[in-house]
Amino acid sequence: MISMSKVNFSVLHSFLSNSIGSVFEINLHIYNARSYLNSVANMLKGKGFEDTKSYYKHCEMFFMEIESRQKVRESQKKLIALCSRFAEICVLFLIFTALEALIINGYLS
Repeated sequence: MISMSKVNFSVLHSFLSNSIGSVFEINLHIYNARSYLNSVANMLKGKGFEDTKSYYKHCEMFFMEIESRQKVRESQKKLIALCSRFAEICVLFLIFTALEALIINGYLS
C-alpha cells in the first residue's frame, strides 16, 4: 500500500520537473526533534519514523538530538512569557512617550 505522503511527493516532483522542462533533484529536509537512537528504538517497536532512504528518494532526515521534550516545552513557555513582558513594556513606553509629547506641546495644560 502506498502512503499518501509518498503520492503527494511524487505528484509534486512530477509537477515541478515538468514545469521547468527538465528533471531535477528536489531534496526535502525532514527534521526529527528526537535523538537518532530513540527513533531507531521506536522503529524497532513498530513505532517511530520511516527510513527515508528506503521509501522516499529525495528526502533527508535530520535528527536534532533533543532528549527531553518537557525541557523544550518549559523553555518555550519562558520565552513566550519574556516576549509578552517585553511587549507590555513597549506599549507602556509608547503611552508614556505619547503623554510626554502631549504635555510638552501644551495639549494637556
